Amino acid sequence: QIQPDGRYWEDDDGFGGTSDDEIYLYARLDEAGVFLEPFRFYSIGSHRLYGTDEEDRIAQALASKGDPLESLQRHVPEMMDEMRERIKGPEPGGVWYSVPGTVYEAGLTLAQEGFKWFVRASMRKADSDSSFVGWLKFLPLEEQRQYLQTEQAQQDAAQELTQLLYTIRQKD
Repeated sequence: QIQPDGRYWEDDDGFGGTSDDEIYLYARLDEAGVFLEPFRFYSIGSHRLYGTDEEDRIAQALASKGDPLESLQRHVPEMMDEMRERIKGPEPGGVWYSVPGTVYEAGLTLAQEGFKWFVRASMRKADSDSSFVGWLKFLPLEEQRQYLQTEQAQQDAAQELTQLLYTIRQKD
């Protein structure tokens, strides 16, 4: 149960109650206790959804909104394309992506330190000056150009941004 019936909030005199319906969720687990699927609605109030077409429609609608982490990982290739364009110049700067379903923005920024270039991965809370930062490889310009063309660079960026999102969400 994730939401009690509105009568739960009433005091002894019946005041303070709400019109909330009870909401129950369920999910299947394997023998090791690992979730095999996302949580789904079992019932809302007296309306049982378990095993119905309506349950499937609701689950599909929720899934289409997407997991913020999945959404971020799907967006990394587009962000990396921006980094590949910037390194051609080279032109320092970056790209930000608002992670749906969260108050966070993910960013990749091309920058130079001395004779080496790097891509900084950042995760910040919207409307906040604080951010969590990670880096991909510090390399001379030509090596950085080559590195950013690889699948490994894209995987590194996805991994770094995923870790930053996980870290910042744990701090909240």
